[in-house]
Amino acid sequence: MSRSSDRKTVLIVNPRSANGATGRNWASISREIKRGFQSDFDVEFTEQQGHATVLTSEAIRDGFELIVAVGGDGTVNEVVNGFFRDGRPLNPNAALAVMSIGTGSDFVKTLEFPTTPFECAQRIR
Repeated sequence: MSRSSDRKTVLIVNPRSANGATGRNWASISREIKRGFQSDFDVEFTEQQGHATVLTSEAIRDGFELIVAVGGDGTVNEVVNGFFRDGRPLNPNAALAVMSIGTGSDFVKTLEFPTTPFECAQRIR
Protein backbone atom coordinates (compact mmCIF):
# COMPACT_ATOMS: atom_id res chain seq x y z
CA MET A 1 0.00 0.00 0.00
CA SER A 2 1.40 3.37 -0.95
CA ARG A 3 1.53 6.28 1.45
CA SER A 4 -0.59 9.38 0.89
CA SER A 5 2.55 11.33 -0.06
CA ASP A 6 2.96 8.93 -3.00
CA ARG A 7 -0.54 9.63 -4.30
CA LYS A 8 -2.09 12.67 -5.93
CA THR A 9 -4.39 13.82 -3.10
CA VAL A 10 -7.42 16.09 -2.90
CA LEU A 11 -9.47 17.10 0.12
CA ILE A 12 -13.18 17.53 -0.55
CA VAL A 13 -14.17 19.97 2.20
CA ASN A 14 -17.65 20.86 3.36
CA PRO A 15 -17.16 24.34 4.86
CA ARG A 16 -20.64 24.17 6.41
CA SER A 17 -19.82 21.08 8.47
CA ALA A 18 -19.72 21.42 12.25
CA ASN A 19 -22.31 24.20 12.01
CA GLY A 20 -20.01 26.26 9.79
CA ALA A 21 -16.95 25.96 12.04
CA THR A 22 -15.00 24.14 9.31
CA GLY A 23 -15.25 27.12 6.98
CA ARG A 24 -14.66 29.69 9.71
CA ASN A 25 -11.60 27.86 11.02
CA TRP A 26 -10.22 26.54 7.72
CA ALA A 27 -6.91 28.43 7.98
CA SER A 28 -5.97 26.73 11.25
CA ILE A 29 -7.46 23.38 10.24
CA SER A 30 -5.47 23.33 6.99
CA ARG A 31 -2.24 24.16 8.86
CA GLU A 32 -2.79 21.13 11.10
CA ILE A 33 -3.53 18.92 8.10
CA LYS A 34 -0.37 20.11 6.30
CA ARG A 35 1.67 19.41 9.42
CA GLY A 36 0.21 15.91 9.66
CA PHE A 37 0.38 15.00 5.97
CA GLN A 38 3.85 16.36 5.31
CA SER A 39 3.03 16.30 1.60
CA ASP A 40 1.13 18.36 -0.96
CA PHE A 41 -2.59 18.12 -1.55
CA ASP A 42 -5.31 20.06 -3.37
CA VAL A 43 -8.49 21.35 -1.76
CA GLU A 44 -12.00 21.66 -3.20
CA PHE A 45 -14.84 23.24 -1.24
CA THR A 46 -18.43 22.12 -1.62
CA GLU A 47 -20.97 24.80 -2.42
CA GLN A 48 -24.28 22.96 -2.16
CA GLN A 49 -25.82 19.59 -1.43
CA GLY A 50 -24.59 16.95 -3.89
CA HIS A 51 -21.52 18.98 -4.86
CA ALA A 52 -19.08 16.62 -3.09
CA THR A 53 -20.19 13.81 -5.41
CA VAL A 54 -19.48 15.93 -8.48
CA LEU A 55 -16.13 17.17 -7.12
CA THR A 56 -15.05 13.62 -6.29
CA SER A 57 -15.92 12.27 -9.73
CA GLU A 58 -14.08 15.15 -11.40
CA ALA A 59 -11.04 14.65 -9.17
CA ILE A 60 -10.85 10.94 -9.96
CA ARG A 61 -11.16 11.67 -13.69
CA ASP A 62 -8.36 14.24 -13.28
CA GLY A 63 -6.04 11.58 -11.87
CA PHE A 64 -6.39 12.06 -8.13
CA GLU A 65 -5.85 8.75 -6.36
CA LEU A 66 -6.54 9.69 -2.74
CA ILE A 67 -9.80 11.48 -2.01
CA VAL A 68 -10.22 12.76 1.54
CA ALA A 69 -13.76 13.57 2.69
CA VAL A 70 -13.55 16.46 5.17
CA GLY A 71 -16.86 17.00 6.93
CA GLY A 72 -19.57 14.95 8.54
CA ASP A 73 -21.49 11.81 7.63
CA GLY A 74 -23.33 13.54 4.76
CA THR A 75 -20.04 14.63 3.18
CA VAL A 76 -18.64 11.11 3.47
CA ASN A 77 -21.78 9.72 1.81
CA GLU A 78 -21.55 12.16 -1.10
CA VAL A 79 -17.83 11.55 -1.61
CA VAL A 80 -18.32 7.78 -1.66
CA ASN A 81 -21.01 8.19 -4.32
CA GLY A 82 -18.54 10.15 -6.46
CA PHE A 83 -16.28 7.11 -6.77
CA PHE A 84 -18.83 5.32 -8.96
CA ARG A 85 -20.70 5.74 -12.21
CA ASP A 86 -23.43 3.31 -13.17
CA GLY A 87 -22.39 1.06 -10.28
CA ARG A 88 -18.78 0.79 -11.45
CA PRO A 89 -15.71 2.43 -9.91
CA LEU A 90 -14.28 5.31 -11.93
CA ASN A 91 -10.79 4.20 -10.88
CA PRO A 92 -10.47 0.94 -8.93
CA ASN A 93 -7.12 2.16 -7.56
CA ALA A 94 -8.53 5.38 -6.08
CA ALA A 95 -8.74 5.39 -2.29
CA LEU A 96 -11.05 7.08 0.19
CA ALA A 97 -9.92 8.63 3.45
CA VAL A 98 -12.16 10.31 6.00
CA MET A 99 -11.39 13.33 8.13
CA SER A 100 -14.40 13.87 10.32
CA ILE A 101 -15.27 17.44 11.16
CA GLY A 102 -19.00 17.19 11.70
CA THR A 103 -21.46 17.49 14.53
CA GLY A 104 -22.53 13.84 14.75
CA SER A 105 -19.83 11.92 12.89
CA ASP A 106 -21.38 8.54 13.60
CA PHE A 107 -19.28 6.89 10.88
CA VAL A 108 -16.02 7.97 12.48
CA LYS A 109 -17.14 7.27 16.03
CA THR A 110 -18.15 3.74 15.05
CA LEU A 111 -14.73 3.06 13.52
CA GLU A 112 -12.87 4.93 16.29
CA PHE A 113 -10.97 7.26 13.94
CA PRO A 114 -8.85 10.11 15.34
CA THR A 115 -10.78 13.32 15.85
CA THR A 116 -8.26 16.14 15.34
CA PRO A 117 -7.15 17.26 11.86
CA PHE A 118 -3.48 16.62 12.72
CA GLU A 119 -4.12 13.08 14.01
CA CYS A 120 -6.36 12.30 11.04
CA ALA A 121 -3.72 13.53 8.58
CA GLN A 122 -1.06 11.45 10.32
CA ARG A 123 -3.24 8.33 10.16
CA ILE A 124 -4.02 8.92 6.47
CA ARG A 125 -0.33 9.48 5.71
